[in-house]
Amino acid sequence: MTPQPTFSGVLARVLASDPDFRALGVEQTLRVVTHEGEYAAWVAVTGRRQGRPAERTIGAVFLDQFAAVLESIAVMPRHFSYLRAGSLELLRRATFGLAARPRPFYYEPAPGWQAIPSGASTTWYPPDFPNNRTSIAIPHAKTNTGTAEAMRQSILADLVAGVAVEGSETTEITTEHQTVGTHDSMFGKRHGEPIARHLITFVVRDRIYVMRLETATPDSLPAMREVLVRMARSFRPLPGDEELRLGRAFVERNSDFDHWAI
Repeated sequence: MTPQPTFSGVLARVLASDPDFRALGVEQTLRVVTHEGEYAAWVAVTGRRQGRPAERTIGAVFLDQFAAVLESIAVMPRHFSYLRAGSLELLRRATFGLAARPRPFYYEPAPGWQAIPSGASTTWYPPDFPNNRTSIAIPHAKTNTGTAEAMRQSILADLVAGVAVEGSETTEITTEHQTVGTHDSMFGKRHGEPIARHLITFVVRDRIYVMRLETATPDSLPAMREVLVRMARSFRPLPGDEELRLGRAFVERNSDFDHWAI
């Protein structure tokens, strides 16, 4: 399905495609990690088809530009458990060969902020924009081809481009899940006007994750900085060894997948 829908959108489209099936119950969604490390979702839907008990399973692998959807139906109760196990295993083994691409990652957006996706990046704007000339840009995670520090220095060079820097600071930041990153901040002037930029970077395994704030509204900086820090502290890296082993993502969270399909 393209463009990539939310999982709730996948469910709606799949169920609408079979008017003979009447859904009576939707079980809890499983947050799945495929063998390739892609995020996916899977759910069983109980109901009746042409007056007889039936069960559907619906799964989707989220691949940024599209979702690959797996749907199945059993119309004999003795096949229900077999269908569940088989469809979930098929979903986990789905292979697309896209794992090396720049990939979006999980974080909790700031309430009320507006997201504008553009290619392999999303830029967030505050509710009072443009009076508050602030933005937070979050590019997709990229494969780290050199050392972590060399990568960070390259990003910092872009951060200060075109700015007469008057001050800077570097500190550590730790997420809710104990991932340690680096928080670089600088302020100065661009074209004679004050500007401040903050850069938070995480390097986990072979990927680098970046969150960048820029504001030309100095009075808003303390509040905007806190927004950036809260978003960064909610950050989660792409699936690691344990999630791949379990085939499950975010097992302790109850949120759904809709945020990923911005």
